[in-house]
Amino acid sequence: MSQEQKKGSKKRWLWIGLLVVLILLLTAGQTYFITTRFLSHQTETVRTPNGQEFRKFTLEPFTVNLADLNFRRYIRLTIVLEYQDKRLSKELEEKRHRIRDTIINFLWTKKVSDFASAGKVDSIREQLLEKINQSLITGKLTGLYFEDLIIQ
Repeated sequence: MSQEQKKGSKKRWLWIGLLVVLILLLTAGQTYFITTRFLSHQTETVRTPNGQEFRKFTLEPFTVNLADLNFRRYIRLTIVLEYQDKRLSKELEEKRHRIRDTIINFLWTKKVSDFASAGKVDSIREQLLEKINQSLITGKLTGLYFEDLIIQ
């Protein structure tokens, strides 16, 4: 093997190594983006035009079977929790599994007819807010919003 062939072989392995490192970096970046954006909650601070500040805690989407007899019905929804006390952020993160369980168990008892009008949906929202607030110590939620709501 000549000197030029050895140099060419070394350059080729160098390029292959750089390509492998680049692919690994891109894969790691994509994994980080997906897990932080889509698989975990999102906390966001929002300021209203009048200067009032509140925080939003977005839970992962829910898919829950409804209690309708003789029908296989389910609901899929995304819930956003709203609060003002910034100390509550840590408690919400620590109790996220309990909050999700509370919501799932509550929704299992509902039927499609319970979501038939805006007034009924508001009542469900208020009941969920009350149930979640019962488990919180640091502060209380000021709002609960359905970002997506699909019943099938």
